[in-house]
Amino acid sequence: MNILKYILFILPAVLHAQVDTTSIVPNLGALIEPEAIPFTFNTIGWKVLFTVVSIVIIVLFIIWLKTYIKNKFRREAIRNINNITSKNNPVKEIFVNLKIVAIKSFGRQNVANLSGEEWLIFLNSKAKNIDFLLFEHEINQAIYKDKNIDNDKLKQLIAISIKWINTYDTRNT
Repeated sequence: MNILKYILFILPAVLHAQVDTTSIVPNLGALIEPEAIPFTFNTIGWKVLFTVVSIVIIVLFIIWLKTYIKNKFRREAIRNINNITSKNNPVKEIFVNLKIVAIKSFGRQNVANLSGEEWLIFLNSKAKNIDFLLFEHEINQAIYKDKNIDNDKLKQLIAISIKWINTYDTRNT
């Protein structure tokens, strides 16, 4: 206990005390600094770094280009859906394009025989937050009975069709 009192008594005095360092450290004179080393890109490390970065950029570009080329059918289907000019039955054109995309992505044997509610359930199962079953009645009326669909429903159907083309997952087979 006495040691603790001694430390608490001495500590403030030690912290605030002025220490004369001239008697402890002799006068050494001015500090001599070395010359500055010039910065240059002529070392091997920079060449290796440039080569590695260039290879990574080229590989990433090739991967992007392959994906871009592979997904050409998606872009064509979206363009076709956006440019639907058929006044007599645009819903058929939308679903023809969806069927083409699905066949190219999931294979003819998995998609070609689907129709009606089974086809809509298939479409819903391959993408998240998309529900073609909401439009089941309108789709059936337009495709099988050749009835027109109102403009608002058509715009919504076009929007979810484009969303499906952009977001479906082929790993869900």
